[in-house]
Amino acid sequence: MARQYNNGYFSKSRPDTLDLYTSKQTPRSMYKWTIEHILPDGRLNSDWIQSLSKGNKQVAEEIQEKYKNKLGNLTLTPYNSEMSNSSFIVKRDYNPSGSEYEGLRSGLFLNESIVDSVRDEDISNKEEWTAEDINRRTDILSDLIIDLYTL
Repeated sequence: MARQYNNGYFSKSRPDTLDLYTSKQTPRSMYKWTIEHILPDGRLNSDWIQSLSKGNKQVAEEIQEKYKNKLGNLTLTPYNSEMSNSSFIVKRDYNPSGSEYEGLRSGLFLNESIVDSVRDEDISNKEEWTAEDINRRTDILSDLIIDLYTL
């Protein structure tokens, strides 16, 4: 069964901008889209510590170390530095223009697997990002990659 991977996120009005770009602020060429760690790879703020471990900083940091670089914790965004170590909800609802979601709710195909479809979750009301979510999404994305490159 052929799968449609472009759900309309990229269009004439919203071009595929995975290419290099140059801005007035940054005269050298840079990539507009970069890899974003949903669970941050940097310092955890109090929202993350509470969400991951009910406030236990040491446990939260252990979870972070184990899961931060798993495939299921990674996505693409042109707002990596802006979202930084923000909470899951801030990353989910990131909306710098005030008109369209640009965070995890952006409509990018890669982000569809953030929610657990078996549990009938919806991205608009998903409140936290857990180790279980990362493992589940790692399995989903791994299967998609294997399907894409099956001989």
